[in-house]
Amino acid sequence: FFLMMRRPPRSTQSRSSAASDVYKRQIMINIVSGIIIDTFGSLRVQEEEKDKDIRSVCFICGLNKEKIEKDSDLSGGFGEHIKQEHNMWHYIYFIAYLEFKDSTEYTGIESYIAEMIKEKDTSWFPLNRAMSLNQDNENDQEQEAELISTFEQEIENTKKFMKDLNLAYSSISGQVAKENLF
Repeated sequence: FFLMMRRPPRSTQSRSSAASDVYKRQIMINIVSGIIIDTFGSLRVQEEEKDKDIRSVCFICGLNKEKIEKDSDLSGGFGEHIKQEHNMWHYIYFIAYLEFKDSTEYTGIESYIAEMIKEKDTSWFPLNRAMSLNQDNENDQEQEAELISTFEQEIENTKKFMKDLNLAYSSISGQVAKENLF
């Protein structure tokens, strides 16, 4: 755009004006070049972050490489985890298998997962879980069980409180109604 600007013929232009035009064009070229270089630099950084994520996070369970290396029972660590335990291609093949299989021939689990896929529900994926992390999963399950029992107890206490509150309200409203009659 800036290079296409029409300028007056050279005969009417002074030397300082011509030099000024050259400097202005050079500045504009430098600004545009800087913007292009910055854009490519930020794209490179984003690409590097994606590559790092692909290399260090399990696509299926979302656990990072350090956690799997530290807590896994697998001798091959993260590499074995993503190739054997959570091979993403096995999941893709299974989904394709369900797509091509007649739905009347599904087993119970296949029916369940096919329905979840149809509803776009990914809760059947083992998010933040892996069989090779047995010890942590058992601890997590114990903590979840404790939390659930605590919540259930709190719910029961709340129900009892609400029942008592309802009885008290009924009693008070009955007394108020009797007093209003007399």
